[in-house]
Amino acid sequence: MPIGTIMGAASFGLNLLGSNPFGMFGPTAADQENERRRMANRAAQLQRSQMNETIRLRNQLKADRYKVNLQMYDAQRAFNADAAQHAFSNIQSNAVEQKRSLDFARQRGRQQHLAALGANIAAGEGRGRSFELANLKNVSGRFYQNMAELAMTERGIDMKVIDDLASTARQWYGADLQAWSNVAMPPYMEQSLPPAMNMPMVSQSSAGEWLKIGQAGLSAYQAFKQFSPPTNPLSGGISTPTNMGSMGNIGSSGFQLNMDLGSLI
Repeated sequence: MPIGTIMGAASFGLNLLGSNPFGMFGPTAADQENERRRMANRAAQLQRSQMNETIRLRNQLKADRYKVNLQMYDAQRAFNADAAQHAFSNIQSNAVEQKRSLDFARQRGRQQHLAALGANIAAGEGRGRSFELANLKNVSGRFYQNMAELAMTERGIDMKVIDDLASTARQWYGADLQAWSNVAMPPYMEQSLPPAMNMPMVSQSSAGEWLKIGQAGLSAYQAFKQFSPPTNPLSGGISTPTNMGSMGNIGSSGFQLNMDLGSLI
């Protein structure tokens, strides 16, 4: 048999081995497991990317809402301060008006008191000292009583001003505290997921590798046998008897395969 036929047969077997990435007879269990793990790793990485994008969007939404709340908090505080200042001004203005009314009442009381004194003096002429003293006590007593009532009223106004100012200050503080409660706690920002854990690939066993090599060699030999003539015309080589009586149309006596090993070197 020509040497080209032998090399062609060997090349045919090797080509069959190289044409299948999983081996001569399909993927092994390790190949299938590695493919399954590669697909699982890709799916885990894709899922992590999608979940991290969702987390980023949620965090951005929280940050935007918190920024708006801070702006509303500043606006609410400014409004509360303005309202409180107006309330303070109104309280003090009302107190001033009430005290001005009391001053007018005191002035009228003094004028009435002087008029009453003059009238009593005129009426008591010639009636004696005792009558004049009695009228003086009567007129002066009513005057001082009215002055005392006006003083108590003024003190009440002062106390009410203090209470109103304190109440307004508490309301101001409460309104600011209510506004602060909306921004006191910044939103919790979710952390991105760590890199997805990749499953390691399964190593091919030595026995499996030798099996794949043996399968490739067997395929090459079978291809060589298929294209070989019944007898080998080469002489001077090593005679290798092979009994193939049970296969094909070859006789039960088999044939002699003579190979010149020197020609293959």
